[in-house]
This record gives sequence, C-alpha cells and structure tokens, in this order.
Amino acid sequence: MPFCVPRAPSSPTHPPTAQMVAEASLAVFNAVVRDVLAACGVYECQEYEGTFMLAAPSTRAAVEAALALQVGGWGAVEGGVRR
Repeated sequence: MPFCVPRAPSSPTHPPTAQMVAEASLAVFNAVVRDVLAACGVYECQEYEGTFMLAAPSTRAAVEAALALQVGGWGAVEGGVRR
C-alpha cells in the first residue's frame, strides 16, 4: 500500500537515521490501517510491528476492509468500496 513518509526529526548536523525513518513509516502505516478498519467497522485485536490481528462483525465488513487496504487505504473507502 503506498503512503507518504513524514519527515523524521533531524538537524543539519544529525541527519535522520534509517531507524528513525522506519519508525516514522510504521507509524503512518499503522494510522492508515486503523482509519480503514474504523471506516469498515472492523476491530483491531492486536498489533505487533505492523502486523494486525483483526475481528469483524461480518464477512462483508472483513472483505471490505481487506479490499480497501489492498487498493489504497482510506481513499478506497471514500471512493466507494463501502456501501
């Protein structure tokens, strides 16, 4: 899923490290996933390093969330995957 990486904290004498960029990227990824899940009515049971365990009230909600995440996150939900 494509997403934008926020600028990691840095200064002219201390550029961002790969770890800082990875942590910022993971935070953005997790936020997008959580937004899509909420829009589809799917619940997060557990998350560990970007791996989510989910529960859905119906098969339809689970499929909608999976499709929305596969085709681009929040924009997919806004664009009509949800009915």
